[in-house]
Amino acid sequence: MHLSYPNHPQQQHKKLELKLRHLHPSRLFRWRCQCIRPLIVMGLFAALSFFYILHGHYRPPEVTRSLEVKLLGMRMIPLHVKEWIAVAEGRTPGPMIPLSSKSSFADDHYNTHLHSDQSLNPSSESIYVINLPDRSDRRAEIELLRIYMGMKWTYVDATSKNDIIVSQVIQNVKDTRRKAVQASLQKVMHKQAVDGPWSPVRLPFRWPAYFDNDYALRDLDPSFLYDDFDALHTPSSSLSSPSADSVDFDSVTALYLKEPLAVARKDFTLWPYNPSLPRWKIMTRSRFACWHSHLQTLRRIVAAQDITQAGTAHEDRVVGDHVSIILEDDIDMEVDIRSRLGAIWASLPLDWDIVFLGYCWSNESYYPAISQSQHVNFHPDPPPSSSSSQAFATSRYCANRVCTTLHPSYAPKCTHAYALSPQGARRLLAHLTYPPFAYSRAIDQAFAWLVKSKRIKAYSVVPPVVVQRKDTKSDLWSYRAEDSESGERKSKGSEWRDELASGVFGTRLGNGAG
Repeated sequence: MHLSYPNHPQQQHKKLELKLRHLHPSRLFRWRCQCIRPLIVMGLFAALSFFYILHGHYRPPEVTRSLEVKLLGMRMIPLHVKEWIAVAEGRTPGPMIPLSSKSSFADDHYNTHLHSDQSLNPSSESIYVINLPDRSDRRAEIELLRIYMGMKWTYVDATSKNDIIVSQVIQNVKDTRRKAVQASLQKVMHKQAVDGPWSPVRLPFRWPAYFDNDYALRDLDPSFLYDDFDALHTPSSSLSSPSADSVDFDSVTALYLKEPLAVARKDFTLWPYNPSLPRWKIMTRSRFACWHSHLQTLRRIVAAQDITQAGTAHEDRVVGDHVSIILEDDIDMEVDIRSRLGAIWASLPLDWDIVFLGYCWSNESYYPAISQSQHVNFHPDPPPSSSSSQAFATSRYCANRVCTTLHPSYAPKCTHAYALSPQGARRLLAHLTYPPFAYSRAIDQAFAWLVKSKRIKAYSVVPPVVVQRKDTKSDLWSYRAEDSESGERKSKGSEWRDELASGVFGTRLGNGAG
């Protein structure tokens, strides 16, 4: 008979083995995953509360909640925690542009200041956010921005590059270009014979005269394609081109219709497609879809204006003062954007069309900043030197080492944030739907050309108060073979990066996107 003793060395060794099994690395890993993450979140909240209690009441109002705001841009923070922060630390609800009841739109004279005791018009603006239905990640992020800033806006479903409407638009553009090339075939053949088959050709083009007076959209007469009014055209008698028998007209036209289409330049200068063209000179399906998305939003704005005006017996003051703002879904904005825009908005002239709240690839401080009392000469050319004295003080708002001013636009690109006056929305829609300018290039290049050619009266906020975050895959920028499933590559957009003084998602000077 074998007796077992509790304190026997062999029994103690077995008990030790059982205890060591509970410390196996796999058990420790599961314990760490279950416990450490909640501890990290609790620690962040504790540090946040401690920092707010110690420093919150001693910091300037415009940066009081910068630490909490920056948490919204951190990927490691769960979405439901961000939603709690946005609600708890959110700003007082109100419009993005705090127009006073005596705004510059309604008066012949500009206000000197916008005071806090002036009543605000709650219906002074409408904000539209363009978002692809399948980009729920961006929808969730920009909803945080809306909640925190206390703004109201309407979501507009963007057009997908795979939508059938994009194919229809591309076919319409090809038909328009085919008619234009065939109408000027002799000039095109002469250009190719002199400069080679890959040279651009400037085709006849004329903006309708009524664009300068009224912006009512009407059926467009395509007969302009056959009016050879271009002053730079060479007379027909001086053109030396091959005989009709030796030229394949279809092959000449096909150079300008090969997909992907090349972008047009200026009014209607066509480039034939060339594999060596840089990416920005190619009209991809994504660019057609982007143009269509903004066009649909503009149509919605103009339709709302028509409904409002039809319901009143006289010109409605609210419609005259109304501002429409179009945003894309990948943005960040200044925490104090209301203060910055409110300080400079009164300096806008009465006949403004568009204000770029954000932009890229352009020096928008090229023209001097305008002042509230200054008579603005639209697009001074050449710009006055920096040493010239200014008759009036420049309108500006300074905070966080950054001063915000308003300048006549130079050639702004990117369409992630811009504001439109009622007449500006109609004017822009008329230009963007006029063939052959419609869908002729990336829509931001179209905006830049309309500004440079003085077709629209544009102004830019310098530095921008709304920027692109560029921390997720871009819906517009991708590899050259973007329509090929095997060739598509992820891209976060162009190389342009902008910064804010204090962004809602943590975009700050020197830090980049949060």
